[in-house]
Amino acid sequence: MGWPVRVWNVKTGMLGRELSESAIPFENCYWQESRLSGRGMPLAASHDWDETCLAYSLAYSPDCKIIAVGSKLWLRLWDAESGAVLRTFPGAAEIGAIAFSPEGGQLASSGENGRVDIWNVSTGSQVRELQLSDRPLRAIAFSPDGQHLAASGWDGTIYICDSKSGTLVRKIVASRGAVNWVFFSSEGADIVSGSRDDDFFAIWQVSTGKLVHQISCHSVVSP
Repeated sequence: MGWPVRVWNVKTGMLGRELSESAIPFENCYWQESRLSGRGMPLAASHDWDETCLAYSLAYSPDCKIIAVGSKLWLRLWDAESGAVLRTFPGAAEIGAIAFSPEGGQLASSGENGRVDIWNVSTGSQVRELQLSDRPLRAIAFSPDGQHLAASGWDGTIYICDSKSGTLVRKIVASRGAVNWVFFSSEGADIVSGSRDDDFFAIWQVSTGKLVHQISCHSVVSP
């Protein structure tokens, strides 16, 4: 039996819930602690890589009522209170990162195929498909107002799209290596990025794509 996805009480440190299907923890499902180094994957010798379900990403909905988990094999939603499975999104697999829209009505997922999919949380239907890169995308974020969606990955580029139309607004060449994560600033005017091969955080202006500032951290920036 593998390790299920677990939910902990931050204040008490007590285990609150194990997300499962029909009260049975996920077999061969592991939370991969470090996507790049492979730490946190205690696979037995008998396990085949292709049969192992790696949970790459997890996100709470803005109202904290839903937990979304993206894995090698699926993208699913759970009720945060009961732990019941709410939905499995058809055709979603090899999920690198996920993010809820600010109002919680949509869920965006990025994948190993360089594509971003936007899903309707209530119906499970695919709203939009954005093919942004030919390499894996490992980070994704909505702007605070929900108007923009940013994604990044192994090609070192940050892609900024109009979340309503799917139009690519801007490409920012942010690093010589993989950009592991991206976040919008609280007002949405800037994007903060971190790369596997750089030793700094970078701040970019959304409207122009220009570099605003770099903050050295003297080590490899990892999720």
